[in-house]
Amino acid sequence: GMSHIASATDVSLVVEHMQQVVLEDTNNQAGILKPLPPYEERNRNRRQSATAMSIDLLRKTGALRKNDHTPAAKGAHVAYTGQVHEDDPAEVIIVCEPDLNNNVMGSIHPHGALYERPVNVVQSRKQHEEFRRILRDHGVHCLTVHQILTHDTDRNLRARMELEKLAASRLEYKLDPAHSEDSLPEGDVYYLGEKYKEFVLAEMSTEHLIDMIMTVPTVYLKPSQRDTGFTASYHFEPMSNMQYTRDQQITTAKGIVMGRLRSLQRQNEVELMQFCFEKLHLDVVGTVK
Repeated sequence: GMSHIASATDVSLVVEHMQQVVLEDTNNQAGILKPLPPYEERNRNRRQSATAMSIDLLRKTGALRKNDHTPAAKGAHVAYTGQVHEDDPAEVIIVCEPDLNNNVMGSIHPHGALYERPVNVVQSRKQHEEFRRILRDHGVHCLTVHQILTHDTDRNLRARMELEKLAASRLEYKLDPAHSEDSLPEGDVYYLGEKYKEFVLAEMSTEHLIDMIMTVPTVYLKPSQRDTGFTASYHFEPMSNMQYTRDQQITTAKGIVMGRLRSLQRQNEVELMQFCFEKLHLDVVGTVK
């Protein structure tokens, strides 16, 4: 099962008044709840308040408070993000559900993907969905990496552009080593460059961009004398271990410290988790080099 996947973030204060609450559901639809009553930490109905899945809640007022030690240069609103002890009650947990793209690639050769044994990805997705439900039943605000990446991209140009920029850093075009750019027909060099990649990513849906981010593709291009002038082959470095969202960072009393994972298969995970934290305005105070 997937029940050993652990938390990434603990937050100490939940919003007093909620104006609008957006729920995550299995159909990727949004539902609206009526505002909850004022939050009282000692007496709150944890199961009721844990139905609040709004990322706006985290980014603005919910489950967050200003961190007084944060330099002003980092922004006017940075969330308090800290825990003193492993056994502190969790208020907010960030998880990454199994994905039918990168995890399927990992399941093709489990040992090479750092898996203990072969895995049924469809079954794992169902188990993880149940895992999230149980967390919420116990009063924990549970967000997914996919939910964070998607958030605001349909209504906020900056959020969309930042997601495209992250996807661009994961997607690479390379000319076949047997050829040189000097041998290409005039104008074909454009199809190897950043401008063409930006054009391609701008036309992608948010879901497609997330696929680029999670699978880290490299496209190898070989000149062809017919059709579009190129033949492409593909290499992927999928993030098949992103489910273990406890591993990429340490949450300290003063904020989040990003780690440095040793395994080559996991090198891209830290950057992705930091992107999620910063999008939520959580306080990243350092990085292990």
